[in-house]
Amino acid sequence: MIKKLLILAGLFIVFQFGYSLSCIASYYRVVDGVLRYTGAGQNRVVKNVDIETFEDLDWAFGKDKNRVYYLGQNIKNIDAKTFEVIHEYKPIPEFIKSPVPTCGPPNIEKFKDKNGTYELKDIQNGKLQLEE
Repeated sequence: MIKKLLILAGLFIVFQFGYSLSCIASYYRVVDGVLRYTGAGQNRVVKNVDIETFEDLDWAFGKDKNRVYYLGQNIKNIDAKTFEVIHEYKPIPEFIKSPVPTCGPPNIEKFKDKNGTYELKDIQNGKLQLEE
């Protein structure tokens, strides 16, 4: 009986660890000359990107000389030349403080450009649109 409980506990730990890695294993990467975003349930080719000037800002945001990207999609009407991060934070992983594990939010919370100041929730609630 104890052996079965240890096996079950071991399996739980392995699956929990795997899930935790899937939350933080979001990233942009170049594969065969194409920039891809993988993470947050997404696996997509990043369109219209200038790979030479692209920089990864956190697990969700990236930018090149022309555009700012969120989860691999261009954020419409954001000026990349004047884009600036105003506030970042390091969240406590949700699987530590929640009985039901979920991925934590990205580190960039607030940002601005020549057109205004924005928050992450502006993307999530549709105030800022993403290109399809």
